[in-house]
Amino acid sequence: MVAHMERRVKRSAQPEEAIQFLLESLADRSEARAVALVNGKKRVLAAAGRPWDIADLREVAEPVALGEECHAIEKLDHSTDVFSRPVVVGASTVYLAAMGTRMRRFGEAAIAVARIVGKSE
Repeated sequence: MVAHMERRVKRSAQPEEAIQFLLESLADRSEARAVALVNGKKRVLAAAGRPWDIADLREVAEPVALGEECHAIEKLDHSTDVFSRPVVVGASTVYLAAMGTRMRRFGEAAIAVARIVGKSE
């Protein structure tokens, strides 16, 4: 019999706090300088990282996720990777976005965001 090992160290029953813990964990486990959950009005719902990087993610999250032209991305240095994926929760869409040099496990994180946010509706 194989025991299931819980990977999460921080847990919360409160969706807002759980999202914050998830984003902080993503930033710690990957080489992301910043991770943010951004809505379609460019409002940062939760984030981890330096404020100026989070501000950049706010501007690029939606257009990058949708594959649209984005002039704001031009001001980032060429060694920076940007990841952004739309996460549909009910009738709304938010964007899980990150920047850094190596984006790992962000596809799984998008599923976790949808699950956590879906619980709060």
